[in-house]
Amino acid sequence: MTHGISRFGKTMCEAWGHLVDAVMAGEDTFACPDQYTYDWVMGQFPRLCFPVLTELITYSWDRENSVSNGIAGFTYLVPREEASERIADFAQQIEQILNDTLEEDYSDFEKAIALYDYFFRTYQYDWETYEKKTESMWTIQRPCAFSEQDRGFAARSRRRIPIC
Repeated sequence: MTHGISRFGKTMCEAWGHLVDAVMAGEDTFACPDQYTYDWVMGQFPRLCFPVLTELITYSWDRENSVSNGIAGFTYLVPREEASERIADFAQQIEQILNDTLEEDYSDFEKAIALYDYFFRTYQYDWETYEKKTESMWTIQRPCAFSEQDRGFAARSRRRIPIC
């Protein structure tokens, strides 16, 4: 998270960590200092840092008053049990990718190359989805939507999941 702190600041990164912890625990509130941080954490971070969350949670129903006394709320888009199952499935897929791709004795550089090679061989840019999102969302600054070719959450759900 050191890179994230230098880019987004300690407050944003801490709030993001609190959000992820809350979702993983099946809760619907998390520590967040203010509305500005909330809007950033809910609006940018899930899509960029944990894409499976974009299908599981969204802003609080009362978005303008989402933060009170340092506690922010969010809404589940699916039942909490389903959210938990989907996150566990996503985590298992990531763990499988890491176990299949990396060797224990790899240096950090070798790990980076091995993961780059895996993603190069396994995923492709989904320019059609990117173009549609670019037309409807002003926040996208670079192409980051991929379509999984052979397995995983995206293939099973028949949906393209953005991964950055």
